[in-house]
Amino acid sequence: MGRCGARADAERAPLGHPNHIHPQDEAAVEAAYRALATGVAYEIEYRIVRPDGETRWAVERGFPVRDARGRIYRLAGIVNDISDRKANEMALRDADRRKDEFLAMLAHELRNPLAPIRNAIELLDPSRAPSQQSFEAMRAVIGRQVKHLSRLVDDLLDVARIRQGKITLRHEIVELAAALEAAIETVRPALNRKGHTLTTDLPGEPLFVVGDGVRIAQVLGNVLSNAAKYTPQRGDIRIEVREAGDDVLISVRDNGVGIGAETIPHIFDLFVQSEISIERSEGGLGIGLPLARTLVELHGGGIEAFSAGLGRGSEFVVRLPLTRLADAEQASTGAPQAVPNHGGQALRVLLVDDSVDAALALSLVLQADGYEVRVGHEANTALELAAHFQPQIVLLDLGLPGMDGFELAQEMRRRPATAGALLIAVTGYGQATDRQRSREAGFDHHLVKPVSVEEIQNVIASRFPGPQHSASA
Repeated sequence: MGRCGARADAERAPLGHPNHIHPQDEAAVEAAYRALATGVAYEIEYRIVRPDGETRWAVERGFPVRDARGRIYRLAGIVNDISDRKANEMALRDADRRKDEFLAMLAHELRNPLAPIRNAIELLDPSRAPSQQSFEAMRAVIGRQVKHLSRLVDDLLDVARIRQGKITLRHEIVELAAALEAAIETVRPALNRKGHTLTTDLPGEPLFVVGDGVRIAQVLGNVLSNAAKYTPQRGDIRIEVREAGDDVLISVRDNGVGIGAETIPHIFDLFVQSEISIERSEGGLGIGLPLARTLVELHGGGIEAFSAGLGRGSEFVVRLPLTRLADAEQASTGAPQAVPNHGGQALRVLLVDDSVDAALALSLVLQADGYEVRVGHEANTALELAAHFQPQIVLLDLGLPGMDGFELAQEMRRRPATAGALLIAVTGYGQATDRQRSREAGFDHHLVKPVSVEEIQNVIASRFPGPQHSASA
């Protein structure tokens, strides 16, 4: 019968000569040609290697052509280049694989803090007669784990904001040493837990940058956290700060597990972690370094990663543009404002949350701190309580059944008993649109769960100077 038309077409196709079919695909292509010779049509995808070494993907369709009597009188075929389509398919498969890996890691990371919290709750059961030492230790455990959970959620929200272009930076003059000190403070528990030695080498004169002090501290904290995570017990981490023309370079160097040459080009990609992160897992979602890169670039700087290879440590260098100050007092150190301390009567607080457990826990803490507290779980009850109680402060969840928190806040602003109250939204909704809606509804402040009592007290102190739990009635 001679050579089939499909194979002849393949030889003439711009993809390359069939002798250059990828070795892994040769057997399948030959089997398809043999089947066609017996009158069986085929469609097959395979790779062709060009003379210059480039690999292309082809789809080949072969079929017999029959005469009026149904007899095969020739074979025909078509070859198309599908390299672009295959590249897109592979990219989608890779993205899907990374998504699945990320979701698995997210589930792992969210479950991890729940175990010590659960154990702490069991240990604090009165039937076990916990000692004061145990009580304090478990309280610290729960506090650390809640902070860790909050950080995971904050990172996820930051990723969403970045991808939507909604990250907003404050522009102020920031002393770099203060931002670095804040970053070290956030990572200090991890450093202490693993026994790392941290050394710093800073210039004798202060250096200043223009930007968002909190975000700059977040960048440095993420890089330090990465170093602590991937450095074995009792490792060495060194921070070096130096001027380089109009920029400042902050180097974080460790003697940890290092980075493979194939990983370095992707180390700042979203959801990418070291291949050995499962074996040496210290937590994390592969978000910290991508966030750091984006935030640095928003400040007009850059970040690079270096490593001599696996087992030989790594170095991350953050570059930020310097600013020259005539008066260093302009710098923002990020130090919290002191809360004035004056005497007075207990403040009246109305707490409205449909979560019975959340409301009970917060009300007990507030009462222990000296506030007079009433609790409601839905809007109508809250309005009835407010009419008699006349609260000075209202802590209000937004996701209430029936009349939601936005509508309830508007109604409270219309009623004399609560028209002048300090309205604080305490909610799990933290997007910019949620904050805008809360302002429009009449809230004075918008706090995102989980909220610490210190945050609530600081907000209250802005309206009622004095002890955080009291003021003039």
